[in-house]
Amino acid sequence: MCVEQSPLRKAAGTLADTRERVRSANKRAEENIRMKFFYFINIKVAPDTYLGIFKMKYKFYNFLLRKKIINGIAIIGITLIASCSSSKQSISIDKKSETAFTEMVELNEAIRMVTNEINDLLFSGTKVALLNFTSSSDVFSDYVIEEMSIHLVKGKKLIVVDRKEIDLIRGEMRFQMSGEVSDESMQEMGRLLGAQSIISGSLVSMGDSYRFRSKVINVQNASIEVSSSVTIKDSPQVRHLLSQNNSKTTTTPSKNTTTGSESNKVGTKESDGVTINGITWATKNVGATNPEDYGKYFDRERTKTACPEGWYLPSEEDFKAILNYGTWTRQKGKYGLKIEENGNFFFLPAAGYYMEPHYIEQDKSGFYRSSTAAQGHAFFKIALEFNKDTEKIVWDTNYGQPVRCIKE
Repeated sequence: MCVEQSPLRKAAGTLADTRERVRSANKRAEENIRMKFFYFINIKVAPDTYLGIFKMKYKFYNFLLRKKIINGIAIIGITLIASCSSSKQSISIDKKSETAFTEMVELNEAIRMVTNEINDLLFSGTKVALLNFTSSSDVFSDYVIEEMSIHLVKGKKLIVVDRKEIDLIRGEMRFQMSGEVSDESMQEMGRLLGAQSIISGSLVSMGDSYRFRSKVINVQNASIEVSSSVTIKDSPQVRHLLSQNNSKTTTTPSKNTTTGSESNKVGTKESDGVTINGITWATKNVGATNPEDYGKYFDRERTKTACPEGWYLPSEEDFKAILNYGTWTRQKGKYGLKIEENGNFFFLPAAGYYMEPHYIEQDKSGFYRSSTAAQGHAFFKIALEFNKDTEKIVWDTNYGQPVRCIKE
């Protein structure tokens, strides 16, 4: 005989079943959120802060679980993380944040995906420098670096080093934007730029497609912070960029602003010269005809052999010896520094420097390289820099500079 249950008993049974289902759902949600939490820790936290952040987040999640707040958060959190993972279309992410994207995309989309990955995985406020992209074309490499820079700046999360600063240091260290560069050289360059992380990349042909790779290296410990790889289509855009090659090399100027023969290499006879503070200086720049002429411009390597026999390149101490004797003035229509002692003087024109194909800061600033190496940096030499407001000793650049010799 069947006895029909009262509505109250039915409701009680339904409530009991509901509670059991909620308990089961809670346990599954707790396990899932813990698993996603470990996943989050693995891809988001740098090794040196892993343990501390792990403990804080673990305690936080346990607090939520105890307070029964996790039910809703678990569902939302898992949904968000899952959606993020699917949007990145990543097939593998390990502790080093190495991401391989599966689908084949256009070049611009690859750049967007890679820069988004960098933006996501680096800490806010990290100063980054996009240093090098290896490809068969300078134009392609320049395009990629410029586009990546634009995307990172738009992200408003990272501090991106200005391209002008990078180009200046690149000239110092004499490597190209599109060529192979060692991680050690890029680390050194990153330190000089004050960057915390440096970004480089490469393009590898795969027959009917290309592999677009990038990595972010920590300047301090050389660890790889982010590594990404995307397959891009062999599109008309890619073929066009790769077919261009503007051969952007570092500056090695050897052109003259004035004509000077080898017999007039110093611009003065060997018997000529003006003695200031015990040092005899040539009265003209190398290759100049007159004291106010700029003369020839030399890069760092050519400067070593610019002075003829009996004359040599000033040292840092030689330049320091004349710092207190200079006056900004104009001589025969050109600005420069008049170095004078007891009525004897010579004129250092504000010749600026040569950055192919342009002459920069002429009649505004003077830059004269010395023979003294900058302490701790084999790439650099000490130089004298001056303008109407200041005279100072600085590190040189590898752009073309005039040379003023002193007598042995």
